[in-house]
Amino acid sequence: MLIEMNVIKAKLRLCKAHDDCDSAEFNLDKSFYDMANNRAYFCMYHAIRALMALDGENFKSKISIIWYFKKNYILTGYFDPRMAEMFEIALKSRLDSDYSDYYSATKNEARRNTDNAVFFLDSIENYAARRINLDFTLPASPN
Repeated sequence: MLIEMNVIKAKLRLCKAHDDCDSAEFNLDKSFYDMANNRAYFCMYHAIRALMALDGENFKSKISIIWYFKKNYILTGYFDPRMAEMFEIALKSRLDSDYSDYYSATKNEARRNTDNAVFFLDSIENYAARRINLDFTLPASPN
């Protein structure tokens, strides 16, 4: 059974993921490709952390998050293995975009990462919605 606080955390993290996804699309449309890469990555990051909230887990390092996602959701067959690749590609693009002095993201790269973020978020959100509806029950009234 899901704990109500975990469901609330998951929903809040999915809201952040949506904001990041919208921001990625906005920045892509405005030709801010480095920023689109950044927001696409964080969309995926927050979506995975929403899954972790449902499981009662909470850590923030990108290595721990991808390990957790692969172990608990990719290897168990809940999600397509390509989603782990999407996350790792978005992470590399984000790091290059944010930290490399001589790197400039391309439109095609930003489009790929943004499209992947949309797919990624939709997949996780659909899974989370099914899980919440199936697993979550409100606590009994104290009266």
